[in-house]
Amino acid sequence: MRKFTFILALLITITGSAIGGEIDSGLNKIMQGAETDQVISTLVFLEDQVDLDGITDRMDAQRATLR
Repeated sequence: MRKFTFILALLITITGSAIGGEIDSGLNKIMQGAETDQVISTLVFLEDQVDLDGITDRMDAQRATLR
């Protein structure tokens, strides 16, 4: 489970920095009025799905660790 969580977090980070999305105007207003350390729950809709099996196979082949 930790490996899956790590891979998912890694993919979200990579995808997020490579391709910017759209922030709903309502959410933008909420974020602007929020404290810097306030947690805001959101739903994220992705257009594409990742090839998780392929990434897992490559990481296993490279003997990548989670540390």
